Amino acid sequence: MRITPLSIISSVPKIYQNRLSAEQTNPIYINNKIQTDTVSFGRSANNGELLRKLIPYKIPDMYTGIILLDSNVLEQWLQKKVFSQPIQNLVKFLKPYEETLHSVKKTIFTSIEQIAKSKQRIMLDDAIKILSAEAQNELHNIQQPIFDELISVAKGMPQEQKAIFDKLMDKTIKQVTNKAILSDFNKTDFRYKLTRIAMGIKQRGIDSEIKSIKQLINMSKLFPEQPKFKNLASIRNHKKNGKTTDVIQQEQANAIRKIEKYFIFSPLNQDKELQDLITKAKNQIFHIPTIIPFSRKNFISELESITKTLDNQKYAHKLIKIAQKLPTSHQEPSAFIMKESRNSAEKIGYDLFEGSVATLDHLVPFSKGGKDTLTNYGLASSYINSTRGNIPLNVYIRKHPEIYKNCQKHVNRLIELNNDGTFKKIGLNKWYIIHFSEAMKKLSPEENPILIDLSKLK
Repeated sequence: MRITPLSIISSVPKIYQNRLSAEQTNPIYINNKIQTDTVSFGRSANNGELLRKLIPYKIPDMYTGIILLDSNVLEQWLQKKVFSQPIQNLVKFLKPYEETLHSVKKTIFTSIEQIAKSKQRIMLDDAIKILSAEAQNELHNIQQPIFDELISVAKGMPQEQKAIFDKLMDKTIKQVTNKAILSDFNKTDFRYKLTRIAMGIKQRGIDSEIKSIKQLINMSKLFPEQPKFKNLASIRNHKKNGKTTDVIQQEQANAIRKIEKYFIFSPLNQDKELQDLITKAKNQIFHIPTIIPFSRKNFISELESITKTLDNQKYAHKLIKIAQKLPTSHQEPSAFIMKESRNSAEKIGYDLFEGSVATLDHLVPFSKGGKDTLTNYGLASSYINSTRGNIPLNVYIRKHPEIYKNCQKHVNRLIELNNDGTFKKIGLNKWYIIHFSEAMKKLSPEENPILIDLSKLK
């Protein structure tokens, strides 16, 4: 499923404007139109402008029931550095938006609230570091049985792949215990993280910074392409005909030196995430041991590169399925805390709320023939839109039965807005509600369709 960001509204939503009474005494409450683009989650959807106009009116996510967050609100927070104020002020400011948080993020927010009661002047990143001491043990207790299961099942690997797997596990154990390791540079991982950093930079709306991050992304193309192996034969062929390790390392070294030089003299030279990313890349390229936090995504990617060379793909799939049981930062609070423990306050704040941003979700996935039409759109958070992907609705609903209740909650709010004249004011016809309800019935499981009550619709 492509995620389509909602265009910027010209002011802070009316439902939040009761908080703006402090505007004259607190400069972070600013209600100006921001001219920059919102975070890009994919190709923009057509014909969705009328639904975008609903976002300021406390719309529940059709899947989870959380109140969707206007992308304009998050953008203003970043531009005004809201997350960089003392934690006592930050918690007070964010409290009205707690209802927009997914369950794991809400749990973390509650923990931050507790810390703010006794440590009022510390910053958000300090609070996360405090939480990380306990979170590390909690996460390790969840991860260890999964690693043990992997190690047990991997005993059946052929000797060549088993040796590579053992190296991966040795590195992984060091990562989860915060020990310095030697690791190989990965161009794809570097570009992915650079692009993620760019999202936050673009939302700050500073032209010189946006220009600089675009240049850094472009310069990352200087890194040589890394070989991709499908089987043992391709590995042997590369060793025979591909670039030598020395040549690849020299090209990597030249690229990172140019990137670092540009970064040092750019407007972004104080950006902590970029500093850490470039330092990590340098250490990897020049084989300097460094502490690199465990990454579930990278671990599974490296395991996939090993299992792709196995002849028995049923066995390979079993290994990947075990690894996928490792908790994500959206599923487990301790995983989120450990992921964010080295990040800045601004990055942590962004990651807390970005999954709640309202997006247009294709009811029938575009990749499966769904159209860019109003009747094929629903309003969903960016996190759920992304995790659903192109899964058909009936399959997704079977896995998430809470959608029955939340879809009715979503429609109930739309009915209220139609009945109080909001639909007419923004130019949206009540037939959208009827079409949406019919579509959900048609696309939900045949044996248990979603039947939405429209009796209160005027």
